[in-house]
Order: sequence, then C-alpha cells, then structure tokens
Amino acid sequence: MAVAELTRDKFNPVPIPTIALIATAVQCALHDWTTGIYGPKKNPFRTEAWHAAYKKHVAALEKMKLKNRRLFMAWTRKLYMDSLETTEAYAAAASEDEHINEDEMNDYGDIEFDGMGDDEAGEGEGEGEGEGDV
Repeated sequence: MAVAELTRDKFNPVPIPTIALIATAVQCALHDWTTGIYGPKKNPFRTEAWHAAYKKHVAALEKMKLKNRRLFMAWTRKLYMDSLETTEAYAAAASEDEHINEDEMNDYGDIEFDGMGDDEAGEGEGEGEGEGDV
C-alpha cells in the first residue's frame, strides 16, 4: 500500500494549515513578479519573512469556517477531490515531451525589452544576490 493511500483521509477535507501554507507560498511566488520580471532568490520563502502572512491566511480561513461551517467543509472537501482528480489525471497522462524543453525555456521572443535596464532584461542575474540562500 502506498503512503498516499495511508494518508489520504488526513487531508480530506484539506486542513486549514495546508490551505494557508499553499496560499502563502503562492503569495511569495507572486511577490517575485511584482516588477513584471521574475527575480529569482530575491524573495526566499522563509519563516521569518512569511510567518505573518501565513497567520493572516489561517485567521481568514478560520473566520470563513465560523461564518458557515457546512459550506466551508464542503469547499475543503471539494478542494481535496478536485486536487486529487487533477493530480491523478495529470500523472496518468504525463509524458516526457509534455514538459517544457530547453528551447522553450530560453525563448523570450514575445517580450519587449525596450526601455529596460540590463538587470531587468535578465542579464547579470544571479550575481551576488541571494548567495547562501537555500
């Protein structure tokens, strides 16, 4: 029996801390794009930087649950089922050529770089900043 089968009931309905962690991770990832250009390692996902945001997400979710427990529980169960179905369907249909390839990763032909400084256009990326970050 796979571990996923043993732990399936622990995440259905999806627990509030799990939803809050995911929301915080998405918020952190979106923060990396605030200038319109991705800035890797400029915004590490660390407890000291994101704990307050996580706590706000937990509080908001708890408030939602108190306001209408029945609908909240239905939503967290639906969230679990939708996530599970998407994951299982993707895993079953995935093939090696469905993933982004090297040429696609380096294709910026649709981006206008006029008026951007060198760093904003991606040059000089990774030098000095973020050293030692994990």
